[in-house]
Amino acid sequence: MQVRGIFGDAPGCRIRQDVFYVAGRAAMALDLGHLEAAEREVRRMEQVGSVEPREGCRG
Repeated sequence: MQVRGIFGDAPGCRIRQDVFYVAGRAAMALDLGHLEAAEREVRRMEQVGSVEPREGCRG
């Protein structure tokens, strides 16, 4: 998963965007009452957040 936008293209920034994106999906799943999907998105967020960024975000 890769999202580009206001945070730039540095690896650490992409990770941050990925976490924001997955967190939004988890929140939407909870709003819709779909606990299983929300838990799946939380696991995805943990996987994305476990990657060490190689350089900082320059914004």
